[in-house]
Amino acid sequence: MSQTSSPAVLIKASTPFITQTKHWITPTEEFLTLTPTSAKDVSSSKVCTEPYSVVVDECTKLICVNGQLVFFNKSQICPYDSSPPKCGLLGFAVLINGDKCCPKWDCPCRCSVFPDINVVTFDGTSIALYKAAAYVVTQLMNETVTILVQECHSSDSTLVWNFTHLCLAALNITHDSNQVLINRLQRQVYVNSRYAKPRLKKYGFEILDTGIMYLIWTPAGLKIQWFHSTGMMVIETEAYANKVSTMGLCGCCDGNSLNDLLLPNGTVVADDEDPAVFIDSWQIPNTTSYVSQSRRREVNCSTSDCSDCFNMLNNLTLSACHSYVPPATFCEIWVRDAEYVNNPCMALAAYVASCHKFNVCIKWRSPDYCPFVCPGTLQYQACLPACTAPSCPNKEFEYDTVQCLGMSEGCMCPEGTLLHRPYSALCISPVKCACTDSFGTPRALGEVWKASVDGCCMYRCESDGIVPVEFECSDIPQPVCTRAGEISISLADDNNCCTQRVCVCNQSACETTLMDCKFGQKLVSYFRQDSCCPEHTCECDPDQCVLDVPVCREDQTLIATRTEGSCCLAYICSESLYLMCPFYPEAEQQQFNPCSER
Repeated sequence: MSQTSSPAVLIKASTPFITQTKHWITPTEEFLTLTPTSAKDVSSSKVCTEPYSVVVDECTKLICVNGQLVFFNKSQICPYDSSPPKCGLLGFAVLINGDKCCPKWDCPCRCSVFPDINVVTFDGTSIALYKAAAYVVTQLMNETVTILVQECHSSDSTLVWNFTHLCLAALNITHDSNQVLINRLQRQVYVNSRYAKPRLKKYGFEILDTGIMYLIWTPAGLKIQWFHSTGMMVIETEAYANKVSTMGLCGCCDGNSLNDLLLPNGTVVADDEDPAVFIDSWQIPNTTSYVSQSRRREVNCSTSDCSDCFNMLNNLTLSACHSYVPPATFCEIWVRDAEYVNNPCMALAAYVASCHKFNVCIKWRSPDYCPFVCPGTLQYQACLPACTAPSCPNKEFEYDTVQCLGMSEGCMCPEGTLLHRPYSALCISPVKCACTDSFGTPRALGEVWKASVDGCCMYRCESDGIVPVEFECSDIPQPVCTRAGEISISLADDNNCCTQRVCVCNQSACETTLMDCKFGQKLVSYFRQDSCCPEHTCECDPDQCVLDVPVCREDQTLIATRTEGSCCLAYICSESLYLMCPFYPEAEQQQFNPCSER
């Protein structure tokens, strides 16, 4: 049976997930007519006996019809258009059902804040900010996302990233009582006013720094991409099947662009009206630091000349993106924006940023035409995969790149170097990835460094981690301790990394045998210069003696005497020697007088 002569046949449609069967299993009883466009012969020589079928894949099978095998493709008979719609500046359409055979697509709820601070709402309306202030971009029932726009000056006014002098500096997300603050210019993340390192999972938030951008998931189901180099921000909802009720500069996520400019009081500003009232209504009070001129032009390509825009976009370099972002679509935005009309570099940067949503790489800049300024040693690259910035291996920051898609122009490390950490702007040689010291400095394998102010604390990077290194002190002389009870100890020296050895007395090493002193004596210790151990002796202690002094008569004399072996004095009353001696003549007295002085 050839395809040209195949008659229409009536079969029952179903999607049985079987490998092979002789019976056609039909969960549903919907009858479909197969024509040559939806069923074709596998081979005119193949014959079969009904019922018979073979499943080829999830969407196709071979069935037996009129004794011949027919190829049946369910995806060709979908009850709705299964091709994805074109969503213009919003990017790729998203799948809203799980049917692989008949997929159902819809344009995403995707809001973009471009590098020039032009906002494209969830439903595609374009508005340009011109004040440095804080704004509410998205507000849900229990979550608010605000941005801080400020002046960003450059040393060279002709190389201001080809954007306006305003830039997107900070992002503030509040969910219930928890707050996340991200400062793009300082590359810092704070959670409830405390510094945090990405990757972070806390309070329902998930924050990841890929090295190219911040990737943020919020508790309410928002996904935010914020690129480091350009400041481009993309906010989208993950509940594609059900539109999320949102308010703010990003508008309402309901597929209706007519109500995008919704004020907090519920009033809608028409698309042909000045959006300044809408912009001001979502500005945080008392945050204005600078006011420029409104960029709004009350014209369109029907009432004004857009040839400059079309001439700018209709070139071979940009042609790869025309099927995704038609020049006519972008030029309608261009003609209404004074900055785009007056600055081709800014307009082209916005168009290419829209193309990046479709993963279309366009290399359009040159050193002489719209150059992109990179700080320090970083180098410009036209197309950076948003989630694959080369960096040192770090298990702490592993993530699923399937969930992280996108492209951007920006600044990268020079060839032969890579980022030390995704959240760091430090470019290093790959050999420096071996270790990271306590100060966050990368180290190469075998490298030795000093970790203290005095330089005495040293470490070395080895394959299994960081190990301490002993300072070389083998040439320090060792003292010889000769005195009894003397030992050698180490003393730290503020002027030397090596400890000094000195001899000191250690009395715990001396003999502790003590003498027994008699009554009236005390134990006295003293040292000699040639010994650290004390020598002990017993000496008299007058304080221990009991004084018993008698009261003598007038003819008696109080005499103090010390008995042999005693330390205490004994007092006695003795008869006066003068009264007891007889009188001798003077001459005889000089020869012998026991009472005279001798």
